Formats: sequence, C-alpha cells, structure tokens
Amino acid sequence: MRHLRQISTSFMRRSPLWRGDSGLTFCGISDLSWGTHYGSSSKTNHTLFFLVLGLTLMGSVVGAQEVPKPYPLPIPHETVIVVAQDVPDDVRTTGRDVVVVRTADAQAAGFKTVADVLRFHGVLNIVTTGTLPGSTTSLFVRGGASSYTLVLVDNVPVNQIGGFYEFAYLPLDNVERIEILKGPGSTVYGSEAVTAVVRISTRKGVGRPKVRFSGLGGSFQTFGGTLASDGALGRGWNYSLSLGGLWSDRQLPVNDEYEGRSASVQIGAELPKGHAWALRYRFGDYEVHFPTTGAGDRFDIPDPSQFQRAKEHIVGFEWTAAWSARWTTRLDVGFFRQSGRYEDPDDGPPVDLFGPYWSEFLDRRLRLNAYTAYSAGGHRLMLGGTYTVETGGTRNIYQNDWDRHTRNTATLYIREDYESSDKRFGLTAGLRWEHHSDYANVLAPELSLAYWPIRTLKLRGSVGFGYKAPAFFQIHGLGQWATGNPNLKPERNVGWDVGFEYWGRFAWPLLRVTYFDNRFGDIITFVSRPDPTVPDYENLRAAVARGVEVDAEYRIGGLVARLSYAFTHTETTDVGPAPDLSFVEGQPLLRRPKHRATASLGYQTARLSGWVDVLYQGRRWDLDWSRSPAQRVEMDSYIRVDLRARWNFWRQVALIGRVENLLNTDYEEVYGYTGQKRAVYAGLDMTW
Repeated sequence: MRHLRQISTSFMRRSPLWRGDSGLTFCGISDLSWGTHYGSSSKTNHTLFFLVLGLTLMGSVVGAQEVPKPYPLPIPHETVIVVAQDVPDDVRTTGRDVVVVRTADAQAAGFKTVADVLRFHGVLNIVTTGTLPGSTTSLFVRGGASSYTLVLVDNVPVNQIGGFYEFAYLPLDNVERIEILKGPGSTVYGSEAVTAVVRISTRKGVGRPKVRFSGLGGSFQTFGGTLASDGALGRGWNYSLSLGGLWSDRQLPVNDEYEGRSASVQIGAELPKGHAWALRYRFGDYEVHFPTTGAGDRFDIPDPSQFQRAKEHIVGFEWTAAWSARWTTRLDVGFFRQSGRYEDPDDGPPVDLFGPYWSEFLDRRLRLNAYTAYSAGGHRLMLGGTYTVETGGTRNIYQNDWDRHTRNTATLYIREDYESSDKRFGLTAGLRWEHHSDYANVLAPELSLAYWPIRTLKLRGSVGFGYKAPAFFQIHGLGQWATGNPNLKPERNVGWDVGFEYWGRFAWPLLRVTYFDNRFGDIITFVSRPDPTVPDYENLRAAVARGVEVDAEYRIGGLVARLSYAFTHTETTDVGPAPDLSFVEGQPLLRRPKHRATASLGYQTARLSGWVDVLYQGRRWDLDWSRSPAQRVEMDSYIRVDLRARWNFWRQVALIGRVENLLNTDYEEVYGYTGQKRAVYAGLDMTW
C-alpha cells in the first residue's frame, strides 16, 4: 500500500534524505568570503586560520632541513595515487588520507559489485535498504550523508544531480582499482565532494591479449557471469572490454527479483613524444522488483507488482600531452546519462488504495576539465578549469509532460605541490573558484602536508572545505506538492584531520591512525508551509561529526591479517525553526553508528587462498515509518561473518566459493528491512 506521503513526494523516492538519511551537505565558501559566510562560528574560523598558518610555517622549516632518504616503500604497497589531486601523486608525500583497493583479488574471490568490496574494506559505512543485490545502497563516510560522497568513474562524475550515487548496481566488471579520498575534496572536484571522493578506474590492457570467463551461482536462484578480454596491441595501443550479467530471485517470497546487465570498453594509445589518449564507455541496465512501500518488509503489506528500472551511460575521453619532462597538459571530456522508471500497477485494496502510479526521471551531465602543470625543483604548479552543464527532468502519472531544468558551472583552480628531494616532506595548497548559475560564487581552499620524522613513521594533516549544490527539486519545487527556493545556498563542510602511518621495516606491519573533525552548515531543510508562495526549502541546520579511524595490516608468509575500526560521534547542533525527527538538537545523526569495525584473516598460496571476513556494526538511530507519525528508534548492533575461498586446480582454471552471513545472523541495516540471510555461492574462473 502506498502512503499519501509517498505519493506527494514521488520524486524524493530517489533521495537518501527521504529514506531517513538525514541528508547532510555543505558548501565551501560563498560570496568569496569564507570568514563571513561561515560567520555562525567565528571560533571555528580562528581555529582553522591558526591551524593553516601553523602547518604552513612548519612546512617551511621542515622543507629546509637536510635529512637522509626515508626507508623506501616496497611492493605490495601502492606508491602512486591519483584521487588526492586528480594527477599522479606520490603516496609518500601526500598529506591526504587515501585508501587504494586493487579489485583483482576481489573479483577472483567472487565479489560482483563495488559495494561488496567496500563493505568489508576499511571504515566505510555501507548501508543497504533491503535484500541484495539491487536494493538501494548508500555510502556514509566520516559522519556525512550519502550525498556527501562524490563518485567518479574514469574522471566522470556519476552522482545524481545534487544527490547521492546508487551503489546497488555498479559491477566490478573491468574495474582495475578503487581509490577513496577521505575528507573534503571540493577544492579538487567541486560539488558533492563534501566528506569523501570515490574514484573508480577501468582496466588498462597490458601484456598479451587474454580472455577471462567467470561464472557464479547459488542461493536464491542467483547466477551471473562475466566475459572479458584485455591486452596490449602493439605500437602503444591497448584495450579492455567486458560483458556481464547478474540475476537473482533474492530472499523475500513475493516480488523480489533482480536482473542486471552491463558492458564496458576501453581503448587507448600511448603515442610518441609523450602523448596519450583513452576512450571509455560503460553501460548498465538494471531492473529490481520489491514488495516494500516505505516501512520495510517487516511491516508493509507486500506489493506483488511494483518495480523500477534504471539505465546509465558513462562516456569519457582523456588526452594527455607531456610537452617536456616538466610540462604536462591534460584534457577530460565526460558525459553521464541516467534514466529511471518506477511503476506500480493497481493491485487493489489493501495493497493499493489510490490506484496505479508511475514516475520517471532523467539526469544528464556534460563536463569538460583541462589543466596544465609545470614542475621544477620539487615544485609542481597546476592551473586548470572545468565547465559543466547539467539537465534534470521528472514526470509522473499526474504530470505527463517533462518538468526539465538546466544549470551550468564554470570553475578555475590553482594548486601548488612541493616535495623535498628525499621524499621526506610534502606540502599541497589549492584554491578553487566556482561560478554557478543557481547560487552565489564559491571559493574553496585546501592545505595538506606530510612529514617523515623517522624512516618508518609518516605524520600527515589536512584542512579543507566541501560543498554540495542543491538538487533541482529543492530549487524549482515539486509542482503542487512543494515550493522550491531559488535563493538556496550550497550545503557546506569545514573539515580537517591529522594522523600518522607506521610502516614496518619490511613493509609490515602497517598501522594508520587518523583523527577527523567535520562541521556541516547550511543544511537544506524541508519546511511544509500552507502558503504556496512561500518556499518549502531553507538553509537552516548545522551538525558536527568527529572521531578516530584505525587501519592495521600484517603479513607473514602467506598469512594476512587486516583490522579496521571507526569511532564516529555525530550531533545536530542547530535545527533552526523547523525541527523534525531526522535532526534533533543534541542527538546523533541517522544511520551513523558510533562504533564500526571490520576484520579479515586470510591465507594465500599460488594455488589456494581462503578468507574469513567479520563485520561489526554498532548501535545507531533510524526512523520507524510503520508508525504514524514516524518515530526515532535505536537499532541493535550486530556481527556478520563471511567466508571466501579460491582453488587454482588446473593451469588458469580455478574454483571459487563464497558464504555470506555464515552464522545466519538476524539483523537490519535499515529499520524494518530484513538484512542478508545466509547465502552460498560457487563458480568457475578461467583465463586463457
């Protein structure tokens, strides 16, 4: 049965805020004056000023010292990252907190989606509304909302316009690596990079051309497969491509099917005289049926017919020219198109009291990004700019004509990177200016540094600003249901972190500890007003999130042990004149556990590998939509244990297996929605 609140806000079905996400967001600095724009907290401004000043002075002193070379970082550690500055960066001299995930091992163990990997990697909070695969899946980082994480696929932003990215669908097919930047990233990437940036890179073909097939099947009549090929073609040319599909009846007895199809291709070339180019395309077509209508399968009367279908196209072109050993230029062109249709045929009372319903949405984004960088004497100066055009539209059974809106953004940015010749000290300072057609200009600065006091210890710190543009429906409204506000400001975050990394003399053990602090402001709030001439959306609320993250890893022989833990304190500090259950002054934000931990223990040889993965999710708050009005509820903590194994029994042919929720723990990630039950999968993986 569809409730009136769902009919009147059908468009918001796509928004994590409507699902009780609490929708935090932040804009760096508006009107070219971050001090006055963030004037509600002058103490914060003074603290940030002295922190930036102190880091800069410390950098100038340390950079002048003559010190021996640090202990080199050996394989298997990553030494080059891209996500921190949108250019190849040395992990030894970056002051940003970055996690790198190579996906080859995950694919070999039978993981099918990016969300599968992130769930058990690090301190990232993945939350799924319902059963897997296909149910709404969001990523929360450092207390921010899911719409505060910008997701890039090969330099192409793929978030919904002014919103979050749906992790439920994105497969691992043809993905080479995932980089996660924790902390504000708007100086580099602009809107949505409020608390994190996830960068997903398509595989680049190397070596002889090869073909890979993998197939997997198991519980709930689930089966899927991938056919892929990649390699070098000579004269600098390379390629990679994949075709994949996944089908499942999932675990609920009524209307709970999922099917997804995807394709990915990359072709590129490294040309003489330092020139290179790459063209990439990724397509996805996903359909998910679900019986729930808002309160969850524990409370809703099952709907036997409703479903939604989504399609997405991601196209990216990248051209790089190294004019000399010091001077490099890069041009990116990215296009993203996502469309979706929700349909609920009339099943009659008590399921559907108001007849049939359908709605559609369409998002399009074209982005051009170009920069030039010059390096000399340990310095790298980068100048660049972007131009983005976004178009979004909706329609539904009550409004057959498309309600479309378009906006554009022009930005200029400058960044200075310095690293000492011995790689013992690094400093980055950046500034981004953005002109947006929907709100005032934004200025977003950033500063980070890294220092190795001894050969095995790295100290790092960063401070920056993040912001998120309002969604179209917040500016232009939802027809007769809500009045938009054209004077909205971007939501914003002032965030900083400090930490250290201990690298063992022979690479292991590895220990990373980080303290972070985020201060969110200008959070856009829905205020239902009877007068249709008065806007229903205002920048009213503020919140904080601070805590500690710990990552540890140790290897000896074939044995590998990993442990991650996050303590996150969140609190609403200002609710404005319109309090609601998502924001209660002095109370935690929804769906952010105070304690979260993951642990993995594995053993690997050339032919056999096995892993035990353990997830602990602490107590957290959510909303109970089965009551009228809804109420805040505190959800129980839970522990989930997974197993995965691989056996290379003949040449390049391997058996793979995975058990999800081994102990069949009864848990919920979102209140009212049953979590994943025990599931067993097995399959084959072969390369030739």
